Amino acid sequence: MIDQYSETTSSCTALIEKMKANATATLSRLLGDWRAQPGEVMVDLCSGTDEGCLFALSRGAVSAIGINLSGGENGLARAHLPGAAFLGTDLATDLQGVADNSVDRIMALNILEHIDKQLLAPMLERAARVLKPSDYLVAMTPNAG
Repeated sequence: MIDQYSETTSSCTALIEKMKANATATLSRLLGDWRAQPGEVMVDLCSGTDEGCLFALSRGAVSAIGINLSGGENGLARAHLPGAAFLGTDLATDLQGVADNSVDRIMALNILEHIDKQLLAPMLERAARVLKPSDYLVAMTPNAG
């Protein structure tokens, strides 16, 4: 069921451009000063169909990496945003291939509250390892309760 949900959420191609415009406007409003900045390297955990990476690159990020297990969503993201990299891995192994101190900002929007507690701490430790000193993991967890 989860695989089917992930694949079907990426099948609405006719609405993609309008959805992206709405998503980037919403991200800009919600994130304010926490949004990606010019010159940054950004990783988007559970990147969906590329909205976070698109937003970061449109703000001047030098690179954006989306991590998402859904092959359908990654395929759609690659087709619409060839300037970003999309890795088809799960969050349990997500940042293992990313070099230490190489990322300026990690976005974790609407995902951390869905991760099993035993996996969350190690994932946050990997995030701390890849982040440059004094840079950020930006998380939004509206369903954390």
